[in-house]
Amino acid sequence: MKGTQRILESPVLWILPMLVAVVVYAGTLIPHLQESKGGFEGSPNPDLDRLAPDDPINRTPWFFGHRQYSPVNLVINSVLQQAGGSYWMARLAAILLHAGTTFFAFLLLVTLGTDRALAALGAALFAVLSVHADAVASGAGHREILGAMALFGSCALALKFGEPGRPLEKKGWPVFAVSCLILLGLFTSPIVLVLVPLIFLQSLILGRPVPWLTLASAASCSVAYLLVRWIALGDSSPITPFVQNPLASADGLTRVVNSMVLVGRYLATLLLPIHLSADYSVNMVPVFSWASPLTWIRVLALLPSLLILAVFLRRRFPLLSLAIVFFVVTILPFTNLFFLCPFIFRERYGYAAALAFPMVLCAVAGVPFLARRRGLVLACLGLLTVLFGLRTWLRNADWNVPMILRMTTEAPNDAWAYFREAQAYHTLATRAGTEVEKTRLLGEVEKRVSRALAIYPDFGLAQLIPGMIAHEQKKYAEAVEHFNASEKSQGQRTQEPKLYLWRGEGFLQLGKHKEALQDLEAYMRFLENLALEPEYRFFQLRGLAYGSLAQVKQAFKDFNTAIALRQDLAELWNNRGFCRFLLKDYAGAVRDYEKGAEIAQKNGNLYDPKTDSVWRFLERIADVHLQVAKVERQAGNEAKAKEAEELYQRAKLTAAGVLAKVKGTSPVESPKGVEPAVQGQAAPPGNPVPVPVPDVQPEAP
Repeated sequence: MKGTQRILESPVLWILPMLVAVVVYAGTLIPHLQESKGGFEGSPNPDLDRLAPDDPINRTPWFFGHRQYSPVNLVINSVLQQAGGSYWMARLAAILLHAGTTFFAFLLLVTLGTDRALAALGAALFAVLSVHADAVASGAGHREILGAMALFGSCALALKFGEPGRPLEKKGWPVFAVSCLILLGLFTSPIVLVLVPLIFLQSLILGRPVPWLTLASAASCSVAYLLVRWIALGDSSPITPFVQNPLASADGLTRVVNSMVLVGRYLATLLLPIHLSADYSVNMVPVFSWASPLTWIRVLALLPSLLILAVFLRRRFPLLSLAIVFFVVTILPFTNLFFLCPFIFRERYGYAAALAFPMVLCAVAGVPFLARRRGLVLACLGLLTVLFGLRTWLRNADWNVPMILRMTTEAPNDAWAYFREAQAYHTLATRAGTEVEKTRLLGEVEKRVSRALAIYPDFGLAQLIPGMIAHEQKKYAEAVEHFNASEKSQGQRTQEPKLYLWRGEGFLQLGKHKEALQDLEAYMRFLENLALEPEYRFFQLRGLAYGSLAQVKQAFKDFNTAIALRQDLAELWNNRGFCRFLLKDYAGAVRDYEKGAEIAQKNGNLYDPKTDSVWRFLERIADVHLQVAKVERQAGNEAKAKEAEELYQRAKLTAAGVLAKVKGTSPVESPKGVEPAVQGQAAPPGNPVPVPVPDVQPEAP
């Protein structure tokens, strides 16, 4: 008995919840590593079994327009990318961060007056709660985990500073430490903004002195964060698509009543994690009308009841009252009450609020009747931890299969799930080895797009996929029609900015240069609003649009930028070389064409009259020299004109030699299809503006 007592009072009990957190999730890494180079068996979609966990299709499609300000999370993602960027590394980082958060959960429970043994079991229960799998096992919940870590740590330290007879707050450095922790949390997740009311309420409920200096520090940090966020993002609100959050188009009263109902849904998912899903979008979470009496019954039956219960319990059971308030305060920001969330409901949003469950159990265990039966209480709490741990272990097994393989199983009436599957099949179609296989996979894409649109007819993102397919098949008019329909469905708040990039390219192919430039400029504005830099492809396309409209100087600038981003593409050197020719920079045009010929030779493209081959670049160089000869002769510089004509003849002879090498003819023969230019009359070097758009398709999602 003494040995057991020593264990229960051990100062290293804080290690227990961290070990539990690692053990319950570490098992997810083993099968993930074993199958990182292969596929998965037994999924509902055999074709998608070929996708490996690290396949880009398993990640967020395209880049979308969500405006989230999380610098710390960006740093973590950058470090993970530098370390290889593999999916299992992201999951490992989430597991370690989760283990660290359980330590702060233990610290908070101890600070609230719970004995170490009970606090250790409470933190262990928090570690294995099944709703956490969405944040931890998916490897995508770093924001929520770090935010909770800062929240728990700050609450614990604030309580320490408010303890009678321990004026730590007056020393200064503890407040500075809390400020650093708060700022770290704020620049990771805005959930830490609830610290100000939470610190005040927990001091009020527990009857402890309010740590005013700490409270002022938390408020100052919050104001500083909001100011920096406003400077970084501006005053534009996030793009929240209806398909992910049906409350995006709801009126204010509907949002309020549904946020109250969502509190109950989070509570039910926390306590009874029977059905868990990777996605909760259209049709998965119903939106209740405020005009319905049943809606008000749901609202009045939950949130007001919880708050009344918290007030009633405050004097006799303050910890139990605090647990209720803690849950309500930390979950309300994710119920769309104050601002719209990217998704109407997500299990990971309840990560921090889940600590309220162990807090309730620890508070109940402190009741005098149960306190006298401490061993039985600890055993029951341990059993509950094991049961939740088993449920979480089973849920983790689901996350060993990429989410995209099971979304339609977990969310069968979800348009977003079918959209993601359509994306996956489209990617597989672009990788198909035969036309028969590609046609079959594109048929699967069509089925899923049709299903998504049947669930949500105005799903603009789903309409993008047929447009991309038509673009790849060079059916540009059909592609533009799909892109137009997608834009109309999405309205002015287009969620996928690349729509404008792809449609702009389609307009270029159709010869609609003004429309193309308008779309490309719209794409650029989206990127500027998102503080993102365009890729080389944008500058290439906009340069072609400018050139087609005879705005050569603007085209030259864009081709300059494109070459700075991608110096290995021959067509970029061709485009800039032609701009130099039009601007009468003949020496610069020759240098660009020579560089293009060098790249074409490195790629083994000696002769192809339809692409930027070595032969075509030599012909362009010859034409430039011929133009120089004409200009010099008109200026009366006969010697320079003859020198340019010699260079012209040399380039033509070299081009003929390349053609002879490819076709096996004599280089002195006049190659068929190559008409010698009339002396003194220069042919335009290569294709005149408008330059045809190279057949580079939109990037597959």
